Amino acid sequence: ALRTYSTITRQLDAASAKLVEPQLNAIADDIKLAFGNKRIKWESKGLGDWVSQLIDLVEQLEGRVYNLLVLRCKLDDHFDALALADGDTDLAEHTSAVQRNIDDLSLAGYSNLSEYCDNLKKRLERVLIAKLEELLENFENESMNGKFSKLYTMTVVIRDGRIILHPS
Repeated sequence: ALRTYSTITRQLDAASAKLVEPQLNAIADDIKLAFGNKRIKWESKGLGDWVSQLIDLVEQLEGRVYNLLVLRCKLDDHFDALALADGDTDLAEHTSAVQRNIDDLSLAGYSNLSEYCDNLKKRLERVLIAKLEELLENFENESMNGKFSKLYTMTVVIRDGRIILHPS
């Protein structure tokens, strides 16, 4: 159980560890309670019960971390797809998928989700700003190549996961 715990915790970055903090704390408390007060010794009768309890806690953590890693891979895929998205439909589809994955994390009861979501919002903001810069650059190139006969003032609207440029 301790080897599995060690392997699992090595897979966690700081943001992921915050999401499974209650499980990590439960294991740490269980270990501290057993060995901190020298309550459990290798020859103790209660060692078997403690090991069973520790195994249950580690298996619970392992399941939560596995599900978390799967959802994080999906989120990474959607952010990568957002960066490559071509058109409003792709942007809306992938921002909706990101939201669904966040909803899955929430429904699964992961802790400290608001802090994790703040980081995802910043990441989404960076991706959308890069897409907006790309759209504006394309528009500028088209206008410089004579595609547009007059100068336009543009209004940028971001609504429902879509970036919309409106001539004013």
